[in-house]
Amino acid sequence: MRSNALRLVLLGGALAIAGAIIAQNEVRRRYGVLTPVVRFFREGRLVRWLRDGRRLLGRWA
Repeated sequence: MRSNALRLVLLGGALAIAGAIIAQNEVRRRYGVLTPVVRFFREGRLVRWLRDGRRLLGRWA
């Protein structure tokens, strides 16, 4: 049960990231600006956020 929930969460996250990348490409093409989502990825905050999240999940699991 837990592994199925984890798969769904990971799949949802992957789809959200893919959607954000596609949307960013469209925004950049039209307006020439970066959205906050892309700045979040570029600054490496995503990696830190995931690492901290895994630490928290490890405590609760």
